[in-house]
Amino acid sequence: MESGKVAVLGFGTMGSDIAMLLALAGYETVGYDPFPEVFDRQLPRLEAHVSKQRKLTDDEKAAAMKRLTTSAELEAVSGAGFVIEASLELKEVKTGLLEKLGDLLDETAVVATNTSSMSVSELASHYKHPSRFLGMHFFNPAITMSLVEVVPGFLTDEGAVESAMQLVGKIGKNPIRVKETPGYVVNRVLIALMFEAIELLEAGIATVEDIDIAMRRGGGFPLGPFKLADMVGLDVLLNAGDVLYAELGNSKFKPPYTLRTMVASGLFGRKSGRGFYDYGGGE
Repeated sequence: MESGKVAVLGFGTMGSDIAMLLALAGYETVGYDPFPEVFDRQLPRLEAHVSKQRKLTDDEKAAAMKRLTTSAELEAVSGAGFVIEASLELKEVKTGLLEKLGDLLDETAVVATNTSSMSVSELASHYKHPSRFLGMHFFNPAITMSLVEVVPGFLTDEGAVESAMQLVGKIGKNPIRVKETPGYVVNRVLIALMFEAIELLEAGIATVEDIDIAMRRGGGFPLGPFKLADMVGLDVLLNAGDVLYAELGNSKFKPPYTLRTMVASGLFGRKSGRGFYDYGGGE
């Protein structure tokens, strides 16, 4: 990477976590979001996280927060050597940002998208330098989850891939290289697992709680499939299933009826206070 400046587009939970990881690793980091009120929500959370880092001195904590700046103006990312797009999972939002980035970045800059459901190669066609574009899929919560799927597009050059792999290592994560395919590796496996659990529930085979216990105690999973679905967000899970089913045509990715009706009813999991579990009284 030619420049020490990096940028993250989108400062929601995922984008702000990624930005904090970069700042902690020593990068001058710009977090962009068109809605400045997002910064008021996320920055105190990040400061609280940094304050708990026992391996850092007070001066190192202060320096990390100082390296992280935010802006509601996209021009603030100008000159960055590496940009990670973590905006809303809406095609028009992502393509609109990518079309504007071409005039703000040098042709040597690397641009990565955090999408897990859209085609990396198709998104690359909206960026001025598609050979310097690829996928970098982080997992929620990005601060603690150690895996990042690095996904080259059809036109991505090896230099961009190597830059992404190195960056992932520098922020303390483990990269794996994945061929471009809907859902990549983790989501392909987990979505099928969660849908199968919902179908077991629909068939009356076992309760939500017992299926989660079975997969934790018998399968060695840290979270059962229903707790995981609630954490991911049932609306996000439904959208991902619709995309995989449309792209692959495999019935194992067809969202179950229960999931679709829960989302239609406004039950999105932990973020809405209720999903397969009720979070009204806390976890």
